Amino acid sequence: AIRSRQERHDSIVTALEKDIELFANAMPADPRGTSPGIRAAELINQDGQLNYNILLMQDNNDAPEFKGTMTFNVKGRYPNRRTGHVDLDPIEIQLGRYVHAQGAVALPDGMTATQVTIQVYPEGSERAAAMRIINVR
Repeated sequence: AIRSRQERHDSIVTALEKDIELFANAMPADPRGTSPGIRAAELINQDGQLNYNILLMQDNNDAPEFKGTMTFNVKGRYPNRRTGHVDLDPIEIQLGRYVHAQGAVALPDGMTATQVTIQVYPEGSERAAAMRIINVR
């Protein structure tokens, strides 16, 4: 019984890996054509924080591991109705084929984000490997 359970488990994992590969190949490319690319991003204001849900992908399954940082330059409105920009602290990332980065970061001084420029930098480089501007919901 244990062996059949293990075989069933292995067949489910194999099927899921094939499904993920199918979805990964079907994801629309980053409009700027970069690899890694920012394939999808959802940014939401909630309780003084910016919630992020970002899919970063490399073009090929066999691409070497990418290590680096993701930065957010936030355009937003303060309670006094003034508009401003702020750079948030970099977020460490690493990925093979893809990584689903999600989390929340605090916004300063009651700011409500309206637009975010996301940039992805390779480790040790000041030149962005990927960039996208996303409107915040």
